[in-house]
Amino acid sequence: MTLGKDGSPIVLIVGGNERGMEAWNPGTSTVELLSDEILPEKLQDYAISVGEMIPIKEGSEFIYYGGWHGSTTDEIWKYVVESQKWTR
Repeated sequence: MTLGKDGSPIVLIVGGNERGMEAWNPGTSTVELLSDEILPEKLQDYAISVGEMIPIKEGSEFIYYGGWHGSTTDEIWKYVVESQKWTR
């Protein structure tokens, strides 16, 4: 589980038809835009779709892998919540 700035649980959302990353707070039913473009998208000319994002280290980091745009991608990325940094 990932915690938002106020300490409440949030769900991170990436991929689809739009670029960027959002945080959904199920307790308040609100969505906050965290970034209008994530690093894996900056290296492509399209939004990432059909990828998977899994939490590690008790939700303080995430692994993002896969994706599709005419063919699959085999890149693996790590996102650190505290620093908001992506690494390949």
